Amino acid sequence: MSETYEWLYDNYAKDLLEQIAAGEKRLIEGTLRPMALTDGQKVELYDLLMDLRLRSGAEVFALGLQLGVRLTASPISFDADVVQQDLA
Repeated sequence: MSETYEWLYDNYAKDLLEQIAAGEKRLIEGTLRPMALTDGQKVELYDLLMDLRLRSGAEVFALGLQLGVRLTASPISFDADVVQQDLA
């Protein structure tokens, strides 16, 4: 990871991501606690939910990255004379 990205992660994303993960963990554990499941079933369901969270997070990251690239890309301008020459 580049020094700039590492700094941005450490100063902006890390704490927030840890808070979100802790909140999600509490929510899932609170949801599983009253269910009539064996400990093994609870672990399996917890793992499934964490896998879904990871997949969704990766997809959202990829979409955000694409959006950022598109928003910061140089606009494409067409010179009408060049386009006309290419069409002739």
